[in-house]
Amino acid sequence: MFAICRVNSLTGAVKYLSEACGWSFDLRKAFLFDCSFDAVDFLHWRFPSSPRAPFFYDVREVRPVFGGAYEK
Repeated sequence: MFAICRVNSLTGAVKYLSEACGWSFDLRKAFLFDCSFDAVDFLHWRFPSSPRAPFFYDVREVRPVFGGAYEK
């Protein structure tokens, strides 16, 4: 499974795109994709431009666990 992340390049803090299209620190609320290509396509469709510094978007592989997920 894959999740879209917003990373703070200064602090390293990671937030995950939630199903409500907001950002959450809780990976269990992340909007998950079966394939990295689908996640990248959705990322480029939903966020056509880069976020303001110091943030950047990333697609990361995660593993589902008990109704949620955790990073690989």
